[in-house]
Amino acid sequence: MAKILFVMSAADHWTLNDGTRHPTGFWAKEFAVPYQALVEAGRTVEVVDGTLITGQNPPSSAAIAAELLKVVSA
Repeated sequence: MAKILFVMSAADHWTLNDGTRHPTGFWAKEFAVPYQALVEAGRTVEVVDGTLITGQNPPSSAAIAAELLKVVSA
């Protein structure tokens, strides 16, 4: 069975060419909906986030993502 690797960035901004910073992050639903669909399709999903590289959490709440997964799977 195929394994899927989700990589979540820990970046909280993009630096534009003119030097200005543009905030970034992810909506929990952007993670939860495809994750749930893949799991329901029988795929093994492994999630890696920026804490492994930068020590920072992705700029969204893990608790919100966990709660959304409960709603999606209900």
